Amino acid sequence: MFGSLSVQYEVIHNDSLKKVFLYVAAPLIKEVAKKGVKIDLYFIKDHSINAFALPGGKVVIQSGLIENAKSWEEVLGVLGHELAHVTRRHHVRGIIDNLGLYVILSAVIGDVSAIAGTFANMGGELASLSNSRAFETEADETGWEFLLKARINPKGMISFFETLDKKHGSKMDGYLSFMSTHPETKERIKNLKEKLKEHPVNFNPIDNDFESFKKALDQH
Repeated sequence: MFGSLSVQYEVIHNDSLKKVFLYVAAPLIKEVAKKGVKIDLYFIKDHSINAFALPGGKVVIQSGLIENAKSWEEVLGVLGHELAHVTRRHHVRGIIDNLGLYVILSAVIGDVSAIAGTFANMGGELASLSNSRAFETEADETGWEFLLKARINPKGMISFFETLDKKHGSKMDGYLSFMSTHPETKERIKNLKEKLKEHPVNFNPIDNDFESFKKALDQH
């Protein structure tokens, strides 16, 4: 999946930008690492508002996400959601749901050729597998918990959803997550605001200029 993406998109190679992003996201990445996920970060030049994490912890940030975000907290809110898909193994569970019992049985009996043939026939279609709404809700909740434990203000997740809702309304689906079918945006915002009332936590400020990072990324 990642190989096909690297052919389709322009990858931004800049170690300085990556270093800054990993520094800012370090508390969140530390929480995710406790779940056994090692992060491998990539930026791609694409104006779509998107970020996604593939199985194994490859995280892809599209330039459009940075361009449209107002703060680090918004970016990290989206990142927390996408990383939750990985820790909850939604990609794998989604593949099983899509391919069915045949693949499971083939794996159990050791019929590797059958599995390989199934994946080969599907080709790039695997890249468009959608998570269920239950997975999306679970990713919202798990990502929220990651942010709280990392002491990152989860309001960023809410404000980014609100921005997308204003810009795209019912067209939001498909703008945010690579392999997702999102629940109703307003419903998600409402649920997250309720969670915020339940968890009044003191959050750590992010001591890095987001606008400078945004400008530097835009120059590539």
